Amino acid sequence: MTVELTVSGSEIRAKERTLASGADGTARARFSFDGTWDGFVKTAVFFREADRPFRVLLEGDGALLPAALLAEPGRLYAGVFGTKGEKTATSALAVLEVVRGAADGALPPEPEASVYAQLADAVQEARREAAAIAEGLRRETAAFEERLSAGEETRRKNEARREQAEAERAAAFEEGRIVPRALFEALIGALEETLGVRLRFERTERGDVLCLTETKKKGERI
Repeated sequence: MTVELTVSGSEIRAKERTLASGADGTARARFSFDGTWDGFVKTAVFFREADRPFRVLLEGDGALLPAALLAEPGRLYAGVFGTKGEKTATSALAVLEVVRGAADGALPPEPEASVYAQLADAVQEARREAAAIAEGLRRETAAFEERLSAGEETRRKNEARREQAEAERAAAFEEGRIVPRALFEALIGALEETLGVRLRFERTERGDVLCLTETKKKGERI
C-alpha cells in the first residue's frame, strides 16, 4: 500500500490518509514536490509521539514506513525536510489514520535507521560507481592509445619501405639499369622504325623478358 503526499513549498497534502495496522515492509509513502524543492536532499519524518520521530532518507522520492509505526491503530504524522548546502526546507505535517488491519498484532518496536548511516552508504555507492566509470574510461583510453600507436608504427614502416624503394630506383637509374619510361618508349620507337618491325615484350613464368618481333613471320624472336 502506498500513501501519496503532495508537497508545495511548506504545504503538504495527503491524497489517501488511511493505512492498515500490522503491515511490515509493504507500506510506503510517496512524495511529489514542486520546484522549490529542487536540489534538496530530502528526509521523511514519521511519528506517533512527537518525542519519538522516525527519519528515513528518501529514495526516488519514496520511503518505506517503519513497521513500528503501524503496530496498532491510531493517528500517524508525516512530513519531510530537505537540506542543500546551508539551506534547510521543511514541510508542515500531514495527519494519517492507521486503522485496525487483518494482520494486527503486537509487533516489537523497529529500531530507527540512522539517516547519517544511510547517507554514508549512498556516498560509498556513488564512489564505487564513479570508480567503475573511471576504470572503464582508463581502459578505453589505453586501448585507443594502443591502436593509435600501432597505426603510427604501420605508417612509419610504410614510409620506410617507400623511401627504400625510391632509393633503390634512384640507384638503379644512376647505374643505368633502368631508364625513364618516356626515354624507353622513344628508343623502342626508333628501333622499330630502323628495323621496320614491331617489337613486343613478354615475360616468361621464370621472370625472363622476351622481345618478339611482329613481321611477316609472326612470333620471330630477335
